[in-house]
Amino acid sequence: MYKQTIIFMNSMLVLTSAYDSHAEKNKGRPYETSAGIPLLIRYPNRIKPSKIIQTAYSSVDFTPTILKLMDIEHPGTQFHGVDATPELLSDVMLSNEDKIVFTMDSSARWAAAVTNGYKLVVSKSDVPWLFDLFKDPDELFNYFEGPDNAGIRQTLQTALFTALKNYRIPLANVGAFLWDMPSCRDTNNAVTLSNDKKILCSDLGVSQSMQRCDVYAIVRTECPKKCSQCVCQDSPGKIWISGELKTCGEVQQHHCSNAAVTWFCPSTCASC
Repeated sequence: MYKQTIIFMNSMLVLTSAYDSHAEKNKGRPYETSAGIPLLIRYPNRIKPSKIIQTAYSSVDFTPTILKLMDIEHPGTQFHGVDATPELLSDVMLSNEDKIVFTMDSSARWAAAVTNGYKLVVSKSDVPWLFDLFKDPDELFNYFEGPDNAGIRQTLQTALFTALKNYRIPLANVGAFLWDMPSCRDTNNAVTLSNDKKILCSDLGVSQSMQRCDVYAIVRTECPKKCSQCVCQDSPGKIWISGELKTCGEVQQHHCSNAAVTWFCPSTCASC
């Protein structure tokens, strides 16, 4: 849980959530419908009824905030979260402060940095994703390489790198994962064949025959990794390896035993 729309009104405290809308059966995904949870709280005479806060907060912020609201001091006890009472008790009825929070999967599959309208997700099995919830509230497109979002991407990358090292986020212990985009990657969009049938690159070899790579030029173009059509060149940017960000020029041969490294640095790893 990382982000809530917090609505303060004359009611009891209620937590609600929704199931994931991206064909996922379980929770624990970085999508809004999986991890975004609204919080409703009532505090007569202190928190104004119908107040709405759209600032990103995390569950780690609950403890210091509620203790402060109860006037309970905690000398010597440090929390990862922040005290949100200045925003809760202000006279502003609709507020949205610029802050970054972090969320993660406990089994070290992914981690994310989240701020209002944007979300950067890195994982051990996929390319990095930048969600732009202003343009794409359904979280269907990856804006990581969009020139308009270069600034927010860098801001979230910097914040997430610090959080991975400081907050014991499980993904930080994974040997290697993609921090920037690899040069060769398959499209996430549906590929339309000449018979108007649509397929996904990820379906090749699973529910779709690999022979489509030989039959359809568009499949080879849109799915170069799956179809083994990648040009043998190292990727620009950096990859996370054992807690550090490295370029392909800094990769050692023993790193090449990791699939993410060979994907990102195929020339250095002689994997193509």
